Amino acid sequence: MFPTDVLKATREKSGLKQSELAFKLGVSASVMSRLEKAPLTEPSMARRYLNAVGSPNAAALMDFYSREWRHTSRPGFDHPNQESLWQAERALQDLDAFEQGVSFDPILDAPTKKLRKRLIESAAFVARLDHGVAWIGEIGVGKTTALSLVMNLIVKSKDGKTKSVFPTGSGRMTTCEVVVKVAPAFGIVVDCLENNEVVALVRDLVSGLKTDQGGVTTEIDRVLRNMSDLKREIQKGVDGQRNRIDPILKLLESQDVDQTVAHIVGRMNLASRTETQLIMSEAAEGGIEWLSENVGKINNGQHAGFSVPSRVTVLMPSRILREAAYSLCVIDTKGVEGTTQRPDLRAQWDDPRTLTVLCCRFNDAPGAAALGILKEVAEGGSDAIDRHRLALLVLPRDGEATEVKGDSGESPETMEDGYLIKQDQIERAFATAGVPMIPIFFLNPLTDSPQEIWQGFCSQITALRQRGVDRLARLTGSASNLINDCDTEKTRQARQNVSSAIEALAGRTVPLPAVVRPAHKNVIDQISLGHQSSIAAAMNRKGVWLNFPIRHMVGVGVRNDVVLRTQDLFVRIDEQLAGLADKYGTLSDVVEMIDAIRDDVTDWRQEFLTRALAIGETIFVPYLDDAGDLWEACAHRWGQGPGYKGDISRMLEEWFEGNSELSQARDDLDAALNAAWEEVIIERLTSATHWEDDEE
Repeated sequence: MFPTDVLKATREKSGLKQSELAFKLGVSASVMSRLEKAPLTEPSMARRYLNAVGSPNAAALMDFYSREWRHTSRPGFDHPNQESLWQAERALQDLDAFEQGVSFDPILDAPTKKLRKRLIESAAFVARLDHGVAWIGEIGVGKTTALSLVMNLIVKSKDGKTKSVFPTGSGRMTTCEVVVKVAPAFGIVVDCLENNEVVALVRDLVSGLKTDQGGVTTEIDRVLRNMSDLKREIQKGVDGQRNRIDPILKLLESQDVDQTVAHIVGRMNLASRTETQLIMSEAAEGGIEWLSENVGKINNGQHAGFSVPSRVTVLMPSRILREAAYSLCVIDTKGVEGTTQRPDLRAQWDDPRTLTVLCCRFNDAPGAAALGILKEVAEGGSDAIDRHRLALLVLPRDGEATEVKGDSGESPETMEDGYLIKQDQIERAFATAGVPMIPIFFLNPLTDSPQEIWQGFCSQITALRQRGVDRLARLTGSASNLINDCDTEKTRQARQNVSSAIEALAGRTVPLPAVVRPAHKNVIDQISLGHQSSIAAAMNRKGVWLNFPIRHMVGVGVRNDVVLRTQDLFVRIDEQLAGLADKYGTLSDVVEMIDAIRDDVTDWRQEFLTRALAIGETIFVPYLDDAGDLWEACAHRWGQGPGYKGDISRMLEEWFEGNSELSQARDDLDAALNAAWEEVIIERLTSATHWEDDEE
């Protein structure tokens, strides 16, 4: 069956009117109209339709739908990599025929199965067109405004000006992560905090006001006040002076902290705030305006049906987003304050299908957050930069680009020249910090074209896909060589030699080398970067706090240490495989199999490092949970004068280094890491070169 919308698009592209095609087919206009309204068209009618259109595009469409797909799913006709996918499908069909042929040698059974598996997995990656675009930036840089312009998520305000669908301002407007997904209709899905966590936030707010230190973030403060209708107001006093009156401080004048918390929570009416979604009727008009209004209310705590949001998912038709060849999911992360070591941020740059856009101000570009993330990517062994998943978006305000100084000390004549000067400064900052280069874009919302920025991002998404496309081409070539250029007698001994060499290498890479940098050192580093109120909130919650997640930081420390411990091992493995490929360079099927294994090792490394982070988080959890005296002492330190960060660092370091119970945790950690190393790297490596075995 042919999708009718593709047929119709082909007719329209050729310039034929519906009535003209009806005449060519010898049918009435009403029959033609009914045909084009049906979702699918029978093959015989579709071929008549396309022959009547008679364009090159119609011929290509007919050829495309005449192809038989047995092993993979047929992509859409407009899929950007449809030809690569077809070549992979043909290779899979050829492997079937080869395997079933009378000349097939059983020694090729295992490599054929492994090649088939790799082809199917690589084709699945390329076939999918869904990709994320995640936006990360420090508070107040203009991230959400830039996101809205680039992605076309804009509405008209009452005065006729263009504004973002999402709440924007001078900073601290985004309460939680906001995700935009394509759907048939407009809708909003909200993940809300549990009531006990809302109560804990209220206590943080009240305690901070009581001691005049810390409390909660400005965004959470606004949500809690709106939910309880205890907003600060400006009033004119009897002396004519205008003052900002805080009703919560008024409550604290006559009540203690517990009573005030109970009063505020009671006003919130949490029992009625149980809604999780809003869906707009497809027949209703003004969907984008409806989204903007309700997202704003939920974000600010002004919607009576919703509690404090922890994540908001916005659903909208694809026609609203800026046009792209891909199905996009847009992620607006919560602004960075201090440390960038947050699991929600890492999830974005570690996702193999997501482009992460690091946003920064023009004057301080590349900015502390971008440098922090690039450093974490490099130290943590992530492949995000190598696979084109990171970009820097610099956001100048009016006049900044022409005020930057060049080598002569003079200002540039044009904004474009200012961008070039700033780009050079950014690249030198990258080099000084020892972090890799990434693509750099500039966007002044008032003067620059968002469409051009979007085209640049689309090109980068194409680049991050290209590795999958290239791998598919190599595997397709491997299948051809295995079938056509296989000399069984010559390659039999070569495969055995390769297998023996890799098995010997594997034996020399276990167990893992000793610890290079203990994991808790990373936590101490992050305390120097963290915001004091976020650190205090983490201390009150035994290290569990989104803006300062100590468990995650320990896991990152383990991952970073494992990178140091294994970097020489991975170099040794790759050099051994490269040497074997050179040694057997005349045997193309063996060489291509070795090259495929080298590709696999890079993927296995990422999986191993991800598992190391998770192991690091998990191993220390019971000990952190039971460290009541530590958390009590750290929580008590808040509000006791200067030197807060230094004292918290000292207390945590003494606990990690002086707690004898942690020796068992370190033994468990080392055992778990070695087990993961053997399972993810060593066993797979040796299995991949045991071509004589049937892995099925």
